[in-house]
Amino acid sequence: MELKLSEEQLMDLVFLVEIGRFVRERTSDVPDEELDRLWKSVMEPLLAAAEAEGVDGIASERDGKPVVSKGILDATDEAVALYDDETFWFELESRLGERDFYLYGNDREIDEAEKSGKLPDRVEWYYRKYRKEFDEHGVDRLEVNEEF
Repeated sequence: MELKLSEEQLMDLVFLVEIGRFVRERTSDVPDEELDRLWKSVMEPLLAAAEAEGVDGIASERDGKPVVSKGILDATDEAVALYDDETFWFELESRLGERDFYLYGNDREIDEAEKSGKLPDRVEWYYRKYRKEFDEHGVDRLEVNEEF
């Protein structure tokens, strides 16, 4: 198969494959050796194409083999860090909001949510409550009441 990509498309594709590798390493139960094989089977032809076309900023060389450039690796690290931060706040807001809905919601709404598997629109009030709190104070006022 022949695939024609612009330099920008090739750079974006290498970036996306690198992010995919990161996600798979974090979430997969596939052995590391298998993940490395899968990654190499996709990445090596991309890096070879970048080298062959003389595209700067995608590949560098280490031990005589093309590797992903430091610029793309740095961009990947930055993108993943931003994603992790956004995901943390979203999950914290969502989980606490859902918890509060089940703690303080009325029986009819809770029964309906359990039957349908869908929370009512009113749960958004709980989400907004936590979103506002975290936007204004982060986790500074978050406490866990636990007796030892």
